[in-house]
Amino acid sequence: MESETARIETARKVLRSIVRIDRQRCDGCGVCAARCPEGAVHMVDGRAELVAEELCDGIGLCASVCPNRAIRMENRQAVPFDPEGSASRRLAPGIGPEAEFRRRLQICCRASNCGRLCPRLVKQPGKAGVWCVDIQTGGKTELYRVLADPAFKCPEERF
Repeated sequence: MESETARIETARKVLRSIVRIDRQRCDGCGVCAARCPEGAVHMVDGRAELVAEELCDGIGLCASVCPNRAIRMENRQAVPFDPEGSASRRLAPGIGPEAEFRRRLQICCRASNCGRLCPRLVKQPGKAGVWCVDIQTGGKTELYRVLADPAFKCPEERF
């Protein structure tokens, strides 16, 4: 019979996209851990490991930079993503506005992956701009301007 704690833990899990790391394929280069904006992937005993599934945002930046294809995204039962927990782990005390802008830009917009990372990002072909489009209203704002604004809150709750 399942213990009460195990039953509660299982009940709180949801089906979502999350990383799976093949430790046999991982050569310990650390690129994935360095590029994980949420702090969900760390190096443990010389190999990449998902240390906190609640911090994995399911975007898969770590998988896209892995030279050995040791990381893949999969839909499985996991605890829900905790944007507050990931943000508190990412930010160092006293981070400056330029560093915060670069951090947000790294999370939000990878030039080759914009549409895949966020359903709100739209690149304007032939124009030097990336726009964040509000799906509800159709309104759009220039992404780099809003990322530099400390009051801006990501509508997808990435930061």
